[in-house]
Amino acid sequence: MDAALGDLSHGHEDFGKGTKGLASAAALKGIMDGWESRLKAVRNECKELGATLQKAGISFSGNDARVKKSFEGMRSKIDHYSQPASRTAKRAD
Repeated sequence: MDAALGDLSHGHEDFGKGTKGLASAAALKGIMDGWESRLKAVRNECKELGATLQKAGISFSGNDARVKKSFEGMRSKIDHYSQPASRTAKRAD
């Protein structure tokens, strides 16, 4: 966002020279100011979201590790039940 703000400012830095009193110049200035304000709001929102998402990612990462560890103790039971039934076992159909 900072790059976009810099590009916006750089692209319009000489705009005011020789355009005083023109209605279109005033309108363009208003549009440019509006875009600058929007880009700053997006930049600020991204910074806030970045910190929040980072905290959530750390929390979920720790949670995933805890869940994986809790299932490791059950691995032999899960492996046993996931094996196909033996051929000698009778099935009730």
